Amino acid sequence: MMPTRLWMGLLLLGACGTPSDATRDRLEIQLAQRQDSYIVGDSVAATAVEVAADGTVRRVSGVAWRSLQPEIAVVSGSGKIYMLAVGDATIEAEAGSRSSRIAIAVRGIRHRLPVTRSEVWRAADSPHIVEGELLVSGTPAPALTIEPGTTVQFTPASMLVIGGFEPGRLVASVGGDPVTFQGDSAGRGTWVGIVFNNDLRSELRNVLIRHCGGASRTGATQFGCLSVSRGEILLEGVSIIEPHDFGLRMESGAIFAPGSRNLSITGGDGPIAALGPEAAVNLPRGGSFTGNARNEFHIGTGRLKRSGSWDLLGPAWRVTGQVQVGGPANPLLRIPAGAVVLVDSTARFQVGSEGPGRLVVGALTGPPVVFQPLASHWFGIEIGDSPGPEPSAFIRTTLSACGSAIQGARQPCLKVFGAQTALLVDSLTIRDAAWNAIEVAGAGFAPGSKNLTVTGSGGVPLSISVNSVATIPSGDLRGNADDVIEVTSQDIGESATWRDPGVPYRALGGLSITHPSNDPVLTLAPGVRIQVGTNGYVVVGGALRAVGTADRPVIFSGLPPGMAGSWYGIQIGVSGDSRTRLDQAQVLDAGQGDPNLGGAIRFQVDPGGVITNTTVRRSATCGIVIFEAPWTDDYTAPSFHNVFSDLGGPTRCRLP
Repeated sequence: MMPTRLWMGLLLLGACGTPSDATRDRLEIQLAQRQDSYIVGDSVAATAVEVAADGTVRRVSGVAWRSLQPEIAVVSGSGKIYMLAVGDATIEAEAGSRSSRIAIAVRGIRHRLPVTRSEVWRAADSPHIVEGELLVSGTPAPALTIEPGTTVQFTPASMLVIGGFEPGRLVASVGGDPVTFQGDSAGRGTWVGIVFNNDLRSELRNVLIRHCGGASRTGATQFGCLSVSRGEILLEGVSIIEPHDFGLRMESGAIFAPGSRNLSITGGDGPIAALGPEAAVNLPRGGSFTGNARNEFHIGTGRLKRSGSWDLLGPAWRVTGQVQVGGPANPLLRIPAGAVVLVDSTARFQVGSEGPGRLVVGALTGPPVVFQPLASHWFGIEIGDSPGPEPSAFIRTTLSACGSAIQGARQPCLKVFGAQTALLVDSLTIRDAAWNAIEVAGAGFAPGSKNLTVTGSGGVPLSISVNSVATIPSGDLRGNADDVIEVTSQDIGESATWRDPGVPYRALGGLSITHPSNDPVLTLAPGVRIQVGTNGYVVVGGALRAVGTADRPVIFSGLPPGMAGSWYGIQIGVSGDSRTRLDQAQVLDAGQGDPNLGGAIRFQVDPGGVITNTTVRRSATCGIVIFEAPWTDDYTAPSFHNVFSDLGGPTRCRLP
């Protein structure tokens, strides 16, 4: 059998001598580029020379060339050899009575032209060499099928692109030996990767991918070893080994097909993968993600339309864009106990803004969940409408350095909105929010909420609509730039009890306890402090029960504190009744308005027994005043144990 090394061939002698006769000249074939093997499509120039016994070489003219296997390689009359198919060929040169032969090994096929019709790359033809940007695309859509055991090599900066202006598919291996994709030279990032750029499903089974992730010939670097822009892809038993930068990129419209499993990405010099929200929740299980320089999955901008979980613990989840959760299926995103969520400055969660959706973070058992900022601040989390039996929830979770304090674009760390949105919190901690920590409008906090801690915020710990105040959970809201609960809106439409949260409530526009049909009662627990802004009233149309204790009175005051007449005061309306009660209360700094009309406590009707054990201090006008109605009780009498001090007018006034 002929040897396969090309430069070894030279064997047959001329008719004038024998192989053992070293005194005779011999004919020899020399190649312009000597290689162990050649690739289909290659060519090489051959020259016939005469080698004398003393080693002198001279070129021979009048040579006749032929190939003994023309289906493998052919040779022209000038000695140019062309490789046609994988195999072994013998090239013969004759000059006069002398001849010589050389063995040519053809191994592998070079691919430069687009694949526009379905074709199969056979293992027997390996290696298949890809040069440049090889496109698989056409009408009808071509399928490039790669047999088990095939090796595909890529020249530097080369890539395989599946689909473009027209669709295409890649099917790599169904069983047997693995398919190998690798560079034709050693080194991480020597070739780009495989890009899937259409909605047709491609399938990779039992595949090894090595040393990809480099820049394209145009210098573009946005690719990963595998890059899927949309549609679905089946990955089963795929190993990406020593990639440069990302081993895998799945854009927001791309998902893993059912049956995907045993995906491994190991030994990379960057993050593990960049995923859209949909791909992140159905990441194939059963593989390994070890030895990578950055043990992170990056989650980019996109929308999650179906329920799922980021439950692959070990690597961190890093959010780099805007994650939306919502759609007709009311999807639920779970972030399990023990997850570490790294957040870039551009990170943001929007739940329920594009259709109903829910977010559940953490669990009652297991390690806590931590959102760890990678910049001074990140945007934060918005929770919109989420109907259904299970609300969005933060359980044993810490949010740090979120929100925005930029004037005109201020954002809270956590925003809850929507009439159907009730947020469950249990051991939620928010630290160092850039502005307000939490803003709540709508249904408020869900039953069972507790242990809310907010500290270090650049604004208030909590801003909440007036009809959600009663849902505020227990916890600690101190240590912020402005330690108050900001109450938005004024009209209290339903009976409620406000507990003492340890910081004041600030109702800049005042409160209106009135409703045409509900007849609401607002009950203020001992220790509650309510701050009212300029031009603000507390108007009682139903009933107000502000009953404190000697050491924990209920306190109404104005802004700024200590300034007489900074707000109007408490007004008992014509529909007020004897359920209203101020006992062990303080009304401070009220009495704003005309000296002939103002008073810290204003009655349109006196139900009787309304004020006991109460202090009225620093009213700019009267202490109490009644309009066009008789007094039921003289609240200045000693039997009521009320105290009036530092008044700008009489203690008790009647108008007109």
